[in-house]
Amino acid sequence: MPRIRRLTLGALLLASFSATGVSAQRITATWRGQQLGTVLERLASTVDAPLWLDRRVDPRQTADAEFTDVPFRKALAELAGKHNLGVASLDGVIYVGPEKTARGLKSLSRQARAALRSAPAAQRKRWLQAAAWSWPRLSVPRALLADLARQANVELEGGDLVPHDLWPARVLPPLALVDRVILLLAGFDLTCEISPDGQTCRVVPIKYPLPVDGDEARPRTSDDSQRIVPADARQQFSLRLENRPVGPVLEQLAGQLQLELTWNKASLRAKNLSRETLVSCDVTGTDLDGLLRGILEPAGLAFTREGRRVEIHAGR
Repeated sequence: MPRIRRLTLGALLLASFSATGVSAQRITATWRGQQLGTVLERLASTVDAPLWLDRRVDPRQTADAEFTDVPFRKALAELAGKHNLGVASLDGVIYVGPEKTARGLKSLSRQARAALRSAPAAQRKRWLQAAAWSWPRLSVPRALLADLARQANVELEGGDLVPHDLWPARVLPPLALVDRVILLLAGFDLTCEISPDGQTCRVVPIKYPLPVDGDEARPRTSDDSQRIVPADARQQFSLRLENRPVGPVLEQLAGQLQLELTWNKASLRAKNLSRETLVSCDVTGTDLDGLLRGILEPAGLAFTREGRRVEIHAGR
């Protein structure tokens, strides 16, 4: 029998929160011409959740949003999607940033925790100990990282890879030390490789693509990123989404399914079509082509596919 894979793009943008109250919270609010950072802070405050806005996101860009009795998760996912951003939750902190980082944030945390399994109990406890975290305005992230390393009593290698930056003041609730390091480094496309004894934190570039949160891990070969895997005609998909911009949805889907996605921009311009067109779909038990049609047709788009290579163009 074909394996049915359920894809939930909204949940992928916003990783599940453990607190039932957050999931059940509904939002009724309108913002016009507000700064994105302000809107995100106010939205997060409705569920008393701390916000981590990635340093690569301009908080001053204009954001318009209107929600009427919308679930919090959906409201946040839609707002982020309008700005081509992803959302994740780590230790109860809401992370908003580039989609590729948001998709793999929990994977980075899991990888770091996995490295600690063989470490002595005392050293593992230092890394996993939760504590509140705050710093004053104009703090330097490289210095913050060095301070975290001292707390774990570990040697820091590659700290100079963190470029100079000045951060606004921030107050966060108790977080595991390992997750504080992951959050700090993620905005620079960096992460921490922890030695088997837990005594060394080596700062290294993130190796994309990361496993998507919730996906089953699979072995990777040294040239895996270059290998084109033939599409499995037997695999089936189910997906429901509402009023999501088609461009970010397709880009995220491509990352999850390892598709090589290209856009025929000339074709879109000729028919005045946009990647920002909002689409809704509800497909069940369909193959990859049916999934793509279900997403693209409401936006007036079509596709040509050869294995994992997919070109998006205007429909007829």
